[in-house]
Amino acid sequence: MFGTDNSQEIGNVGNDSTVNQAKGNITINNYGLKISDVIPLVHELVKSELDIYKKQAEETAVKRLNDFSEALEKSITEKVSDKIERFNDPAIQMAARKAALGYIKTGDSLNRENLIDMLIERVKTKENISKQYIIDEAIDILPKLSRECLAVVTLLTFSKLFLSGDRNNINNWFGGFGEVLDIIPNVKPLDLAYLTQVDCVTNHGSFYSRGNWLSILQKDFDIYFRKPVSKENAKPFIDKYEIVSENANCVRLNRIKNSPLSFWGLLPLFTLNRDGSLTLNGSNKTWFMDILNRTGLNYMKDDVEALINKAVSFKEDEIRQHLQKLHHNWPSAIDLLNSNPLDTYSLKPVGVYIGTRQLCKIYKREVSLDLFYH
Repeated sequence: MFGTDNSQEIGNVGNDSTVNQAKGNITINNYGLKISDVIPLVHELVKSELDIYKKQAEETAVKRLNDFSEALEKSITEKVSDKIERFNDPAIQMAARKAALGYIKTGDSLNRENLIDMLIERVKTKENISKQYIIDEAIDILPKLSRECLAVVTLLTFSKLFLSGDRNNINNWFGGFGEVLDIIPNVKPLDLAYLTQVDCVTNHGSFYSRGNWLSILQKDFDIYFRKPVSKENAKPFIDKYEIVSENANCVRLNRIKNSPLSFWGLLPLFTLNRDGSLTLNGSNKTWFMDILNRTGLNYMKDDVEALINKAVSFKEDEIRQHLQKLHHNWPSAIDLLNSNPLDTYSLKPVGVYIGTRQLCKIYKREVSLDLFYH
């Protein structure tokens, strides 16, 4: 490039040798790749690109490359040391080159972290499957996204999740989204328009609208967004199953049938409050009924359903207020999701993938792409 000699010289290839394809000359060893071989390989892969920088820019570029290399070596050691031979694959080398250059050009530490995460996921993924192509595309797109654009993609991905579990679990999801919500007030119309240019989203225009997100929450979390059942309405259920408070987080039901599994399965479902009201701790009816099925308590379904129906659903303003208590910027995020053009956007697979990797980082748990395509 620009007068640089990009010829390759490969020599001394024995039966156990590995051949690494890149622009420039690469030393071949006869013993297979080691982690210590990967970083010099990455340096060779980007060498021709570095050659075009002037002296001052070159020093910055080299420093960024070294920062990237150090972080990459640490991640390889911790996460894919058993897959080190994957770096012999030209496709992985191309992904590594794109990831390294993506960080060198931006110098954004968040980009470095995200690009290395995607490169590690690329190493874990089989070749010639859709997920592999999506990751390759994501590595291309990510350095082009501002923090505001990345926050919007993550918010859109979050809004598509169908979460289930007990009340504490759902509180953690809505309450743990702060690092995205802190950025949302800074989002400008240009950020939203740019997402279509980089192919993260499709804008369906006036032919499509996702609808009011608060209404969607009201439906998907039809137990979580309910008030406690009043003392008067809860009393028949409490008396029938002899519910007593075990501690601040759970209750004991003295009159239930079947095994100890039934007892322990019910513990997280209810909270008996000091005023005699009963809080339902699940996310939605489906989750509640699944617990009853798994613990052999199907005979309680009608009573539980009747109890649920006595719990008054939150109005949309009350959902907004509840989420605001978990983070002060949730109202801004809700308004953004309901605004045009964002309410007409649908995420493309690469946008979903970028969003899921952000959610994995935020919540320190796997959020699979398969959750959105099943």
